[in-house]
Amino acid sequence: MWHWIIRAKPQGTESGSLNPADIDRARSVLFAVFARYGDSVIAFKAINRFIARYPDKRYWLITTHQARPYAEALIHAPLQLFSVNKRRNPILLWRLVRLLRRDTPDLGLNPWSHGKESEYFISLCRQFVVYRSFSNVERLENMYRRVYDYLQLPDPPAAAPRHRLRARGVS
Repeated sequence: MWHWIIRAKPQGTESGSLNPADIDRARSVLFAVFARYGDSVIAFKAINRFIARYPDKRYWLITTHQARPYAEALIHAPLQLFSVNKRRNPILLWRLVRLLRRDTPDLGLNPWSHGKESEYFISLCRQFVVYRSFSNVERLENMYRRVYDYLQLPDPPAAAPRHRLRARGVS
């Protein structure tokens, strides 16, 4: 059923990459995160940082019902949070699509989300930037770095270096 809902043509304009001027112009930003747990956690932490950097906007987040508790725990900024179970509640999904078409966000982003669901939701925005181009990065690269690059954020804070523990009695 959800395939039928998301088959409609997108109404927004896809940009190749995110431009700081696009962020400044946007009054509202939609994030769509339909990823596995670890990827969702990375995305939510980056979204929290993005909102802290640009606090003067209205934010929306659409995620899965399984990831919603993680979003609530990791994002400390005000936003409208929607969770969908695309297989169990297609009516709620359809209502969300209608809401987005009536009150269209200016900018759509899908950090760490490669699926058709996230790409569909951000395509309902006036302008959107698809994350898929950032998925072909070296596997050894920092996972947070990928999302921070996508969202045009400065480097994430580095962890404090660990000090080696000395064994007792050994100098």
